[in-house]
Amino acid sequence: MSDCGAFLRPQLSPFAALTFAVADGIDPADWPTADGSRVADSQLGHAAGWGCEVRAEHIILLDPLGEGILKADRPELSEAWVHQVRSTNSAAVFLVPETVASERAGDALKQTSEWAMAALAGNDLALRAATVRTSIADGAFDPPKVGRNDPCHCGSGKKFKHCHGRKV
Repeated sequence: MSDCGAFLRPQLSPFAALTFAVADGIDPADWPTADGSRVADSQLGHAAGWGCEVRAEHIILLDPLGEGILKADRPELSEAWVHQVRSTNSAAVFLVPETVASERAGDALKQTSEWAMAALAGNDLALRAATVRTSIADGAFDPPKVGRNDPCHCGSGKKFKHCHGRKV
């Protein structure tokens, strides 16, 4: 599970949203299904206790028991996205079949608010979508720690301790 897009809806509705590309047979059976007319307006996922946690390197979809069901690499998230999640404690989450997503997931397409609908265009599949409680883990956006013996981040080729890690 590595293909996850994240996007903001248009300015008129700046609600945070995520798209998970889901491998066949992995999508949760009890996840709400949308008909596409009111995508992700379903509050069922939120009320039933589904959740999504943004961590340092991953985004995890949690079932009502708190078990991780889906895990994806954390994409770049804008400050506006993070602010929206922190102020509302929720985000819209879309589950799109991986086979469909891989055919349609160009960078330009992923950045639009219509990504999930566009991915399913021409496919006779129901879109799974819900608004779920979303949290951002402490330290999720902290820069990774650099070890003393790691290469220096400046690209000098020296170890960090002999370059920018030197005490003056």
